[in-house]
Amino acid sequence: MNNIKKYLLYPLLYVVLLAPFVITSSFTMFSADDYSLAVEIMPYKKESSLYLVALIRFVIDRWFEWSGRWVTSLFPLGINPLIISKNPYTLLSILMPIFFCAFMIAIGFALKVVLETFFRLDNSKMSSAIIFVFLATLLNTDIYPEIFYWFTGANYTVMLIHELLAIAFSIMYFEHENGNRYTVPYALFGFFACNNLQAIVPLFLIVLWYEYKRYKNKTVQRRDVIIILLFVVAVLLNVLAPGNYVRHDVIDSSGLHPIWALWYVLVVTMRVAKEMVRNSIVIAFSLGLIMLGIVTKYRGFSVGKRLYKLIAFSALSLIGVIYPLTLGYSSAENLANRNLFVIKLHCLIILVVVLFPLGNELIGKALLENRVKLKNVLLCFVLALSMSGLLLIRQMPSLPYYVTINSLDDTRKTNAKWLDIINQIASSEENDVEICAEDIPAVGMLKVPGITKDKEDWVNEAVATYYGKNSVAIVDEIEE
Repeated sequence: MNNIKKYLLYPLLYVVLLAPFVITSSFTMFSADDYSLAVEIMPYKKESSLYLVALIRFVIDRWFEWSGRWVTSLFPLGINPLIISKNPYTLLSILMPIFFCAFMIAIGFALKVVLETFFRLDNSKMSSAIIFVFLATLLNTDIYPEIFYWFTGANYTVMLIHELLAIAFSIMYFEHENGNRYTVPYALFGFFACNNLQAIVPLFLIVLWYEYKRYKNKTVQRRDVIIILLFVVAVLLNVLAPGNYVRHDVIDSSGLHPIWALWYVLVVTMRVAKEMVRNSIVIAFSLGLIMLGIVTKYRGFSVGKRLYKLIAFSALSLIGVIYPLTLGYSSAENLANRNLFVIKLHCLIILVVVLFPLGNELIGKALLENRVKLKNVLLCFVLALSMSGLLLIRQMPSLPYYVTINSLDDTRKTNAKWLDIINQIASSEENDVEICAEDIPAVGMLKVPGITKDKEDWVNEAVATYYGKNSVAIVDEIEE
């Protein structure tokens, strides 16, 4: 009976935690860029009998004209259901939950590797608890329609999966006795990850640190050099893409401002830190990590001199994550929902990497030297956690988890209403389609198609082109 409880506890907890988000993701609708990108790919598809050839041609042109991120242009953007399926919404309702679950698994896997390698938390209960609370905290930092409920936004999910798996396999490659068996996944996911500029610094810091240790021990292998060169090629394929600079000129024609971008990094960091400090779940998670570090110190485990290295690594990594954004947008304002998600994810990972050793090496060591009893320390933390628990109760109605559950019915209705509008557009015999739609419900977590009254709006034009119409508009009433 105890074994059954042991093996069922976390699966049940994960179902309770993730189910509302998985269900909501199945109601995802095509929006804005989904249609415009489908319209861009359509001419290539018509010119080539083989879709893969058409997709490669599209990705090459996009590399020259808009973005150096060719990996996510191939996947997931290359499997846009609007292009490859006769029932695009059905396929979309399957793909989005898959992307969500794959992302959760990638986070869990990467955290497990980090916890077991750097902090020797081989205790499955302890590492499982940290991973579960981490995911619960991440999902309650905000609602992320541009990540979990938008097909084009899924390319960020895929980029983060590449980064997380690249970091996990790089650690396994260097740390394990038979690490060479991880060569292929390490090289493959690392190559994909390096096509995302925000992933370069965290990954390269880990790789270069391990390679430095191998260099000192004279154990550098030829494959190590080849893999690093492969990563450099991936970085250059993005950095040197003409499309990046074309896109930047659209955003800011005054050119790049690398010095100001550093200042904007600080502004963004302070803004995100302020938001996270106000979140009671983040506070409780942080206190728990510190307390765990203290407990392990009392039990004889010591992080040692790693703390300061981990702090330096974390600071450089965060700069590396934010700097490409501030350089590209030439601003610290109006960062998109998807950009903030990427930053907050890395901030939470940094909390794990820094606060556990902080509790272990600094606080735990000081308490031991002053012969403070562990039970007194734990009592203080229990009181602090209780205070954050009271704040959590107060914030409950605004927590994304709570909002997501309470909005499930509205989410379904919003999806049904917009699907009806899309079906009317697709089946209309008119070339200039006007749909009368009043009181369309708007749910905060869903990204809706974005069709408006303005026939010349770029989203309206993309939808019209996709469905073979001259124009499309949503109006309050049809003029006779």
